[in-house]
Amino acid sequence: MRFLLSLSFLFCGFLHYAQNLTETYALFDRYEYTLAAKGFQNNSKTQKLSQEDRKKWAYASFSVGDFVQSFALTDSLVKDPKIEMFFLYAHGYAALATGRPEIAKDYLTKHKEKAGNRDTDSLLKAINEIQAWEKWPEENLHNHPTNGARAEITSGTYNNTQILLVEKGIASNEKVVGAKDLTKAEYFFTEVYKINDRQVLQRIKFEKPLFDYPTVRSISISDTKLAIVSIEGFNKNGSYHPSNLYQTKFENDSTFGPLSPIFRQNDTLTFSSITLHKEGTWMVLTGIKKGSIEANLYQSFCNENVWSEPKLVSSLNTPGNELFPLFQGDSILTFASDGRIGYGGLDVYQARIVSDQRFGSIKHLPFPVNGFSDDFGLNYITSDSMLFCSNRFGGKGDDDLYCYAFPKKPEIVKVDTLVPEKPKTFTSLKNLTFYFDFNQSAVKQLPKELDSFITFLQSNDSLKIVIVGRTDNKGSWVYNDYLGEQRAKTVAKIIQQAGVKPDRIKIVSMGEFDPIVRCNPCLEESDAKNRVVNLDIILP
Repeated sequence: MRFLLSLSFLFCGFLHYAQNLTETYALFDRYEYTLAAKGFQNNSKTQKLSQEDRKKWAYASFSVGDFVQSFALTDSLVKDPKIEMFFLYAHGYAALATGRPEIAKDYLTKHKEKAGNRDTDSLLKAINEIQAWEKWPEENLHNHPTNGARAEITSGTYNNTQILLVEKGIASNEKVVGAKDLTKAEYFFTEVYKINDRQVLQRIKFEKPLFDYPTVRSISISDTKLAIVSIEGFNKNGSYHPSNLYQTKFENDSTFGPLSPIFRQNDTLTFSSITLHKEGTWMVLTGIKKGSIEANLYQSFCNENVWSEPKLVSSLNTPGNELFPLFQGDSILTFASDGRIGYGGLDVYQARIVSDQRFGSIKHLPFPVNGFSDDFGLNYITSDSMLFCSNRFGGKGDDDLYCYAFPKKPEIVKVDTLVPEKPKTFTSLKNLTFYFDFNQSAVKQLPKELDSFITFLQSNDSLKIVIVGRTDNKGSWVYNDYLGEQRAKTVAKIIQQAGVKPDRIKIVSMGEFDPIVRCNPCLEESDAKNRVVNLDIILP
C-alpha cells in the first residue's frame, strides 16, 4: 500500500515488439504485476527493451516486492537526469531492502529534496535503526498451505478456529473462475471461510445474501456468536451498493443469519476492517473520511443492543494509515500501520489493552514477521505460533498467509537439591518461591530462605541462576507471557541489589504455561500458587 504516483509515462510512447509483449502490456494495465514482470523478463531474453518498457518492468517488480530485480533495473534508470521522481524513491527503497543502507540514504535524500513525502521521511529515519532492531529466526516462517492464487486475509478467531476472507473471480458468464483462469475474471470478490481441523478451507455462507455478488470486506465473530460484517456488492442489473456495516448471528458454525445494518449509511465516513471483542460489546474498526486517503482506527461500544457512534482511538492513530485491527484475548490488540518508523509499507504492531478499554504501550513486531512489503492482519493462533498476511515476494498469490512458530524456550537444568557440599546453610530450592497478587509484578513478601540463598551464591561464584516467572491462566497468554517476564525482572533486581552480578542471571517467562498447579477451571487457591517466580540453578 505504498503511496501512488502519476504513472502517465507508463501508458504512452512505446512500440509493440511482438504479440507476447503486447500481452504483457495488457497484464500491466490490469495491475497483474507479477505476471507482467515475468512477461518483461521473458521478452528481455529475446529483444532489447525500450526505456519505457524497463520502467514498467521496474515498477511491476517493485510493486510485487521483488526488490532484487527492482534494484537491478532502477540502478540504470536513475542515471537519467530526467527520470521520474518515483524511481529515485524505488531505488532507495530497494537498496534498503537488499542491504545497501548508504545507497538507500543517498537516493531517498534526493527524493526528499525534490518530491519528498511522509514515506520518504520515515524510511530515512529507519535507516540508522533497522540494523539494531530485534530479529527472530527466519527459518521459523512458513507459507500457509491454504494459500491460493489471489488473496487470503485473516479475520480473527472463533472458538479456536481461524476465520479468513478468500478472494475469488467471476468471468463474463457469471461463473467463478479457477486459479489458472484468473486473467479471464471480470470481477473479484471475497467470501468467508474457516480453516478446519484438516487445514482445509471450508466456506461459511450467508443465509440471505444482500446482493447477487456480495464481497465481504471484513468480518469478526465474538464468543457470543455475534458477528459484525462489512459488505459491499453488485447486482445482476449493474447496480452497485457501497460498503456498510451489518450485524448477524453465527447460527451453526457454517451459516450466518439475517443481516441488519448497525449504522445509517454514512456519506462522510466509510468503515472497512473490523475486530469484535470476545464479549461482543466493543469493536475497533478502520474508518476513512470522505475526501481523505488515510485510514484511522475508531472504536464503538454496544449498550442494550445499540452501538455508539464510532470515535477515534487517538492513542493508536498517526498521520499515516492504521488498518486491520484484531483483538487477541483481553490484553492485546494487533494492527498494521505505515505511519510509524518501520521497514516500509504496512508493519504489524501490538498494543496492550489497559483498564477502562484504553490502550497502553505499542510494540513493533520483529523481522521476519515485519519486512519491506506490506504485513498485516496478525493473529495469535496457539501458544507458540501466529498467522499473518503479507504481499511479500515469493508468495503463491497477491496477499498470502504466513505462519510463524516461536523459537522454543531454552532448556533449563532443574535441580531440587544442590550438589555442592558447601556451604551447608542452603540445601534446597523448593521453598524459595516468590508470590504475587493477581495482575501484579511486585513481590508480596520476600521468602525467608532468600538470605541463605544469596550467601550460597556468593560462595559459589561459578554457578548461574535462571529466574522463571509464572502466572495464572486469566487473560490472554500473550499478556501473561509479558507479566511473567516482569515478575522475573522484579526478582532479578532484588538479587542483583544483594550483590549478585547480572551476567550470572538469566530471565525466563513461562507465563501461564508449565503451571505449578494444573487446573481448568482453577480455584483462587490454585491460581495463587501459579502466580510465582521460581529459581533454577545451571551447573557449570
